[in-house]
Amino acid sequence: MFKIPIDIDETSTCSISKQSELAQLLRETSVIIRDEAPMIHHYTVEAVERSLRDLCNQNQIFGIFGGDFRQILPVVTKGSRADIVASSISRATFWSYCNIQHLRTGMHLMHSNLSDNEHEQLRSFAEWTLNVGNGREQGYSFLGGSELDWIEFLKNFSLRMTTTASQT
Repeated sequence: MFKIPIDIDETSTCSISKQSELAQLLRETSVIIRDEAPMIHHYTVEAVERSLRDLCNQNQIFGIFGGDFRQILPVVTKGSRADIVASSISRATFWSYCNIQHLRTGMHLMHSNLSDNEHEQLRSFAEWTLNVGNGREQGYSFLGGSELDWIEFLKNFSLRMTTTASQT
């Protein structure tokens, strides 16, 4: 929708004409939410941001970014670890203006049809997941190298959830 160029760099902008219907729609938009933002290269977000500033004649940041930095980082073809980290949205020119909010409650724990045992298993799994993300779970090296880049998934977290027709 944003007409982001395929070959993108630090000066790229999106190909949206100021007179187009898309430009009008964007000018009337109150908020843009981008989920899984940590997965995209910061040049992409900067190109959209530059284009929105130009289209809307504004000097402010647009949007809400969602995602978990402990999950998947951007893909950089043949890039080193340093290249991947450097491409992260946290390296964007506007990052210092972002207000970071942390979600603390897993909504799946609010499900009213869970047994006490299922609720406890989900709570335990959520805690374990946070421990993995925060580096508090012991990892190991799969190929015998120096990086501890593998975590064993514990078998006691095999929880089978069923969905009823009223929940779909």
